[in-house]
Amino acid sequence: MPYVVIAIRCAIALIFAVSAFSKVRRRASFGLFVASLREMAVLPAALVRPTAVAVAAAEFAVCTAIAYPFGRTWHPWGLAMAGALLVAFTVGIVRVWRAGSRATCRCFGASTRALGPLHVVRNTVWALAALGAAWCGFADADGGAVRAGGVSTAVGVGVLLAVLTVELEDIVDLFRAPAAAPGDISRAG
Repeated sequence: MPYVVIAIRCAIALIFAVSAFSKVRRRASFGLFVASLREMAVLPAALVRPTAVAVAAAEFAVCTAIAYPFGRTWHPWGLAMAGALLVAFTVGIVRVWRAGSRATCRCFGASTRALGPLHVVRNTVWALAALGAAWCGFADADGGAVRAGGVSTAVGVGVLLAVLTVELEDIVDLFRAPAAAPGDISRAG
């Protein structure tokens, strides 16, 4: 079980790091994130910018707590915070989606896909993984014995899962059949 927790820790820390960095890497990036929050229309206008700052700060805090190398007391709290943030994000996404908004996901920078079921499923899966790993971390304070080969494999799996998550929209688009243009008989069934 410690290897699964290591993989989840690695993946979630990287996912949150990419998400946070994509929001603050340039002034324009942060402006686009603020605009996307405004477009979602779930917050009063006065709270949009402070919420954007809080989200980016919370994402950086999650990365720091999960990756903190000294002692085993920080990572369960970081995973619990990640789970709580993901639940909050999911609730917001469901509200936006059900309202029929075409607001896009700025989770990892620019996106053209409107918030919807893909984002709900993605966040729900990671929230459950984060909360499960947090529970394991709190329940098993010493972490159990691990071997270097197992740790390196777990980290590799975590990195792969993070990359797949960050690129999920593009991966889904690869397998989505393009719509046939009017009069295009080559794609007609």
